[in-house]
Amino acid sequence: MKTLCLTLLVAACTWGGSVFADPVWSDLQKGDLLWTGGTTNLWSSVNPSSPSSRIHESRYSAGNLLLAARYGLAGDPNVEKVLQALHDMQIPPYGTIKTRYEDANGYFRDSNSSFFVCSLLHLLRQNYASELTANSIALLDNDIFPLFYVRFYDQSQKISASVFYPNKYLGDLICAKLIQETITVPYIDKVILRNKMLEAADYWRNNDWGWGEHMSDVYAAVCADLISEYLLLTTGDSDQRQTEYSDLLEELLFIEDSFGGNPRVPAIRSYAFSGRTGQSNYRDHIAAWEASMGDESNHFWREM
Repeated sequence: MKTLCLTLLVAACTWGGSVFADPVWSDLQKGDLLWTGGTTNLWSSVNPSSPSSRIHESRYSAGNLLLAARYGLAGDPNVEKVLQALHDMQIPPYGTIKTRYEDANGYFRDSNSSFFVCSLLHLLRQNYASELTANSIALLDNDIFPLFYVRFYDQSQKISASVFYPNKYLGDLICAKLIQETITVPYIDKVILRNKMLEAADYWRNNDWGWGEHMSDVYAAVCADLISEYLLLTTGDSDQRQTEYSDLLEELLFIEDSFGGNPRVPAIRSYAFSGRTGQSNYRDHIAAWEASMGDESNHFWREM
């Protein structure tokens, strides 16, 4: 499993919905659509509660930044504008990011928005560092990631209150760990976080991942995404953590295999209360990075 994780790129990181479902790549190529959003400098999407209006979601713009970079636009000056807009949506000194630009400060529609956005921006930073402008890298390393780190490191210490929410606590742990490798943090932080990661892995292994509802078809994929990003992008971790988290990912894939594409239990592994939705195994979303680049119809990492 470890070999699989380290040699194949997981086609993931569109948590909580189809981040890349709109605009499609043909629209992204058009300059007038690529950087829409007016004075917000953020991509907009249809408001699900009011289809006649549009909203600006932080994770939607973070995801589209990654998609744009994948198609050679990481060095576009507008990337800096989007990153600055995302930074402006962070609430200092704690670092939480607003789910929507339209949300009032202090109102957090989705407390997990921070790790959704941070994970996508970390992928952008790690995979396209040579293409991003100096200003973009400075925004990430000096402004965005340090603020996020305040939140994630603080949350990682609250293991007794959060560990039974695997998707949330994994997000806090993994983002804190990945940021530690990007910016300078106290060495003691790294020691403490290592212990928390091992303590959490032990809990999930011995307590069936906590609450069953967080092993839904959505949240199980979130957990697999986060572990995969850690295994693929972390450096210098040839220790017990790599083994523990490789084993956890293997267990998640075993669960996927066990369902065999059959309906999942409502309220336990699926939100499909009124009928069966299309299911796919997480393994189907694992592909070599280069293999998916040639097929324009398969340019999204995952459409959920």
